[in-house]
Amino acid sequence: MQKASLTTVTWSDVREEVHKVNPGLAGQIDNISPSNKFKLLKVSYPFGADVLKSGELQIPNAAGELVSRYDASINNSIKEQLAYTPTMPVGIILNHTLEMQWQRKNNSIPWFLMRPGRVFNLWGSMQESGTSAQT
Repeated sequence: MQKASLTTVTWSDVREEVHKVNPGLAGQIDNISPSNKFKLLKVSYPFGADVLKSGELQIPNAAGELVSRYDASINNSIKEQLAYTPTMPVGIILNHTLEMQWQRKNNSIPWFLMRPGRVFNLWGSMQESGTSAQT
């Protein structure tokens, strides 16, 4: 089985990949023109891996093992980059898909499928503490 990986990148490193899947977002980020001092995390998960486990984001440590973002094996600089949110950071699917599902006893119930270009958890990170989103 393929191991998970995490690399620190800049906008210029991933611009073309984002432009292929979400040109509107890429154009808006280009308008901001972030310098290379602003870092992004690029994470690759093997097929079937749990991105969330018991409500906690799982990210790869240096050995490629998926662990909680708070695990001692996660570099402190990575923890600092993710500190802006206690839950799921803002992300974009670059290739393949991400499936969200409900776990009920021994069953998995498909809930939502995210395809390349999909930005996720933007509203959660923009909300003030104590507010809720409604449709």
